[in-house]
Amino acid sequence: MGDCGTDIGNALVVSQTLESLELPVSSEGLPAIANALKFNSTLITLVLTPAGPPISFFMPSCDENMPTSTHRSDMDSVRGVDLLAHALEVNTTLEHLFISWDVDAEEGLALVNALRANQSLLRLNLRVEADAFEVGQQLVQLQSMRPTKLELTLSPTLKSYYLAFKNELELCDLGGAVPVTSIKLCFMGFGGTGKTTLLASLQRTEAVESETVEADRSVVAERTRGAEIGRLAINSKDFTVWDFAGQEQYFLAHGRLSSSAMSLYVIVVRLDDDHAQESLNYWLKFLKSHKVGPPPRIVVVGSSRDLVPDTSWAFQTAAGWTSPRLDLMVDNARTAFNESLNIQSAIILDCRKSQDIELRRLKDVLCEEHNLLCQRGLLYLAVRRHL
Repeated sequence: MGDCGTDIGNALVVSQTLESLELPVSSEGLPAIANALKFNSTLITLVLTPAGPPISFFMPSCDENMPTSTHRSDMDSVRGVDLLAHALEVNTTLEHLFISWDVDAEEGLALVNALRANQSLLRLNLRVEADAFEVGQQLVQLQSMRPTKLELTLSPTLKSYYLAFKNELELCDLGGAVPVTSIKLCFMGFGGTGKTTLLASLQRTEAVESETVEADRSVVAERTRGAEIGRLAINSKDFTVWDFAGQEQYFLAHGRLSSSAMSLYVIVVRLDDDHAQESLNYWLKFLKSHKVGPPPRIVVVGSSRDLVPDTSWAFQTAAGWTSPRLDLMVDNARTAFNESLNIQSAIILDCRKSQDIELRRLKDVLCEEHNLLCQRGLLYLAVRRHL
């Protein structure tokens, strides 16, 4: 049976009676199905298979006794699951969703994140084989937050990660484990990008903040040597800060000092640097070569916002600052490193401005990442113990 996803998707938008649907789809038809789920209010069960010969799957159970989903190993994956995830954020009627092909880790995370907002889904069939570590971890976190637990059918690798993380969390709960409350925050970038000035702005509290942290860009004598270590508190979140020197003679030590599954990395590049993309790629390759455990979580900061030559590089809107140049750089980096690194956000700053709206946005991002990594801190040893 060929792909009829587009036609059926269009029909689903206006359907008021259909409750169950099993449908072969391709990458061309899946967007129409995803769009229909935003409007349809009757569909309860949706089974999606790749367009082509029929394949088998199991209905889900739960936890250790959950079945392992099966699929045709020679079937091409269907792209567009991220669009399906966006639809789930607003859909309030779908209860059973079965996706019977391997999705990549990024799409799997998109689905899990969507289910933080969606409370109607009760059963999920999900296959993630490549880089399934973080998807398994996020599924456990999702289950701990949902009033009604999902019944899951997972692919073998994803199932093993999920159960390992789940068992470890249960052991922590039973043993009265001390929660992880601090993470390692690593500032990385070449010399003169503004890492130390940015840190100084972050360290200024609301009570004593002045508009500008003084930093003379012409002075280079007092650059960071090696790595400076300190503490930082943002909205009661505790960080151990590592400010790594940007000079080449220190890079060998950086690899040994920065590698940690409990680290969040802030890479700073200058927006006014013609070689900013090369600089960003250098540090991403550096982190990839020294990574431990799951893909490192990374925030990219474009500094020296006040020095960009024109508005095609960075400009201000009612919602804040935006930089088409930085967005393109980060998109290129995500394409090149999507299986190895987890690039979360791109923020445009004048690092000297301690009350800047974009600095406040950076603080919010750091706090969100703090929560996620503290949860990972309870779970990470599960992989070493159980797998």
